[in-house]
Formats: sequence, C-alpha cells, structure tokens
Amino acid sequence: MPTKTKTISARHTQDSPENEYVITLEKLKKQVREAQLKASLSVNKEMIRLYWDIGKTISEKQKISGWGTRVIEKLAKDLQNE
Repeated sequence: MPTKTKTISARHTQDSPENEYVITLEKLKKQVREAQLKASLSVNKEMIRLYWDIGKTISEKQKISGWGTRVIEKLAKDLQNE
C-alpha cells in the first residue's frame, strides 16, 4: 500500500506569520481563562467570608436578644429590601 506524504506549505511552517498568530492567540486565550478563574475564586472567597460574618453576627444578636424577638426574620426582611 503506497503511503501518502504530506507537504507542508510555507504558511504552516513553524516560523510563519500564521503560526505565530495562532500561538499568540492561544497564549492570550490561556491568560484570559486563568484571569477569569482567579477572579472567580476571589469572588467565591469573599462571598464565603461575607456569609460567615453574617451568620456570626446573627448568632450573636440572637443570643443577646433572645429567641422570641424574631431577629432573623427582621434582618432577612430588611436585607432583602436593600
């Protein structure tokens, strides 16, 4: 069975402008994806801190005010109105 040989045109060689463009494009895409991931992780980290602080504050206020004072309901309603 005869084998086919592939000819590589000048535009697909390693040093061609088209190849350099593709390499540059891939590098930029990778940088964008990495920055998006870092931003997402940073946002998630801050949201976890926020929810932890909210829970801690509510727990402390509930201890001070007592169980029958509807602290959680009042705070939830007022926070939703913001």
